[in-house]
Amino acid sequence: MSARLRPIAALLAAALAGAGQAQDAEFPPPPPAADAQRLFAAAWPRGSCEGYDILEVRVDGAPRLQREIGPDPASARRWYAYTVELSARGTGMSRISEFGAIYRNRVHNALSWDAAAKSWSVDARTQRCGGWVKLR
Repeated sequence: MSARLRPIAALLAAALAGAGQAQDAEFPPPPPAADAQRLFAAAWPRGSCEGYDILEVRVDGAPRLQREIGPDPASARRWYAYTVELSARGTGMSRISEFGAIYRNRVHNALSWDAAAKSWSVDARTQRCGGWVKLR
């Protein structure tokens, strides 16, 4: 790469690295890690997935700000996406899982901000019970 293009490439790389991470003035920063953990644990109760009993819910990594793409960026929906790791025990129900076997699943869940209630909630559209991997 020529010396003339290096500063431009560095600026572009910095802009891409920060894409989706910039804060909006009207959108709050993500909740503290302990609050996010509590919200996700409450969203994944023990009997929430057919064929699996949820044993542990763990937030893995930092959240990423996501924005809906549309014609008006000011009115676009925003949320924080988290990687959540689930551990479960199979119930043997409907041949979906083996009774007593331990399973793990990594999912992406979103926390949405309700400005009227001034509270965070897990977006139910991001909760999926598929993709379990048997550990033992």
